[in-house]
Amino acid sequence: MSGKGFGRDYPRGRVSGEDEGSTPMGIAHDPSTNTLVIRFFKPMQWIGLGPDEVLNLLMMLAKHLSVMKGVPVQVVIGDEEGDRNG
Repeated sequence: MSGKGFGRDYPRGRVSGEDEGSTPMGIAHDPSTNTLVIRFFKPMQWIGLGPDEVLNLLMMLAKHLSVMKGVPVQVVIGDEEGDRNG
């Protein structure tokens, strides 16, 4: 059940009683310290991500890792012969 409650956005419905709704986050790296920084714009104990958000986060992390290490980073999802578990 998605929707809004008390001014908060719950894209996939409220996950639990602790769910405070969606919040933006920023990902950047500091070249001077070669450190990746993930910034949440409010205090939180956990985040919940759907499959599309997980893939987006994975790709952003891979992009930053590539710049930080100075080498191409390739993300492979699944195996070369396809999913054998189905």
